[in-house]
Parts: sequence; C-alpha cells; structure tokens
Amino acid sequence: MNTKEVLISGLLGGLVVLIIQQVAYYLVKMIWPYDILALAGMRAVTDPIMMLFFVYPWVLAFCVSIAYQHIKTAFTSCKNKPMCFGFLLWLIIGLPSAFLVWSSMDYPISFTINSLFGSLIYLIALAYVIVKFSK
Repeated sequence: MNTKEVLISGLLGGLVVLIIQQVAYYLVKMIWPYDILALAGMRAVTDPIMMLFFVYPWVLAFCVSIAYQHIKTAFTSCKNKPMCFGFLLWLIIGLPSAFLVWSSMDYPISFTINSLFGSLIYLIALAYVIVKFSK
C-alpha cells in the first residue's frame, strides 16, 4: 500500500465529496425543500459531537482509498476504471444506504433522492480522484 497515494487521494477526495454533497443538497433543496439538521434523530447543531458529521467525507475518502489500494488490479480490464469503481462504490454504499433510509425512516422524499443521486455523483467523483492518484 502506498501511503502517499492514500494521503493525497484521501485529502482531495474528501474535499470533492464535501463540495458535491453540499451542491447536491442545495440543488435538491431548491426543488423539494427540507432541512437536514431539523430531521428527527439528528443531533443539535450546537452539540460538539456534531462536528464529526462534517468529517464524514474524509473518513469515507480515506477508507475507499485504502480499499482501492488492495483491489485496483480487479479493474485492469475495465476501460474506464474510475467509472467502474465509482459505480461499484455506489452499489455497495449509496444504493443500500438510500434504500435503508427510504424503507425505515419517515424522512422527506427529497432526502432519499439526494442520498440516491448525490451519492452516485460524489462516489464516481471520489473514484476519479482515487484512481488518478494511484499507480
């Protein structure tokens, strides 16, 4: 495992995920308004632990970057490695998560739409960053 690749792709990937998450949230919110921080079960914004909510993109990026270091040879036959890897990530992370929220929580449909399509976009973008910085 190349530590430098993991660090660079983790830091940049986390930033890309954060930006895309925020843009997707605001775009969906323009069509179907909702406030993520007002949903049942969310901590209050003033709770110090809530700061960790904003660290999630980097936790995800570092975990995915480490995983890619171990499975990157599986994508040698794929013509567009980032797209294949990103779509696989969405199938493993984004789709089940959106399904879980939709089927078990009484959140607005816009939250589920954002979770479903926002994760598709940011996971593919994350895959592009990780593949670009991996040998």
